[in-house]
Amino acid sequence: MSKLTPIMPQETSAAKHKSMGWNKLSDIYLSHDSGRTEQLNTANAIIAAGLMTLTSPRPDLRSYEECEQTLYRFFENCASKNVRPTISSIALSFGLSRRQFLEACETGQVAQRGAPASIALPNDVWNLFTNLRENYVSMIEGFLESNTIHPSAGIFLLKNNGDYKDSVEHTYNVTKTVIDVHALAEKYAQEMDE
Repeated sequence: MSKLTPIMPQETSAAKHKSMGWNKLSDIYLSHDSGRTEQLNTANAIIAAGLMTLTSPRPDLRSYEECEQTLYRFFENCASKNVRPTISSIALSFGLSRRQFLEACETGQVAQRGAPASIALPNDVWNLFTNLRENYVSMIEGFLESNTIHPSAGIFLLKNNGDYKDSVEHTYNVTKTVIDVHALAEKYAQEMDE
């Protein structure tokens, strides 16, 4: 069996990150002179957490233990940066795209770019993936109930990741009318005679 190849190399070093200037990458995207300190701090934290996720080692998706360790590292990273996880960031931590992760949750198969066939996930890894998706939906519901995120953002996330749908109920009241055909015929005949 072949090992699933991740999007990023397995091993990265802190020195390499520093030499690439990734510690200052947020400066490229954000102007610190805008006066929106809280928003900038949040954006910088999201960028930093994303970079840490991007450069973390990827697990062998056939190993439940490696996937579990990756998951713990990922959530510790989110907690240390005080950012919320997303489906895309969860997928990235496993070396997958959002689409690959969601398809893997549904089918238990991971299609890799350039690979001739999909690779089947072990049942425990597949269960981990589906539980992750359900936990994400649960978190969004909790964020909505506690007013932690804007309702329209929460609804959007639940529709896209939790199979929520807008549904409109239509109630029809049908009144059944009983017509006496003989009485109607007599009435019609009387009107014709007049």
